[in-house]
Amino acid sequence: MVSNLSFVIANEIFLNFNDVDMGFQSGFDQNRVFGGFAYKFSPVVTGEIRYLNQYLNRRNSSRLDSMQHILSVNLFPNF
Repeated sequence: MVSNLSFVIANEIFLNFNDVDMGFQSGFDQNRVFGGFAYKFSPVVTGEIRYLNQYLNRRNSSRLDSMQHILSVNLFPNF
């Protein structure tokens, strides 16, 4: 029997390849990492509860680097 509960984890690293006039510089821009649980309610509906940590690199800017902590609850219908 397959369990309807699963653990989800992901990491996304954002890199800029070019400098642009509006301020973005080439190199590391941000990192998002999340982990949580997914539950399959039916063959077409899955729900997730997860924690997301997002780090924004603000080099060459008057704004400071920032880290955001986000708790999200999602429902995904699949038709």
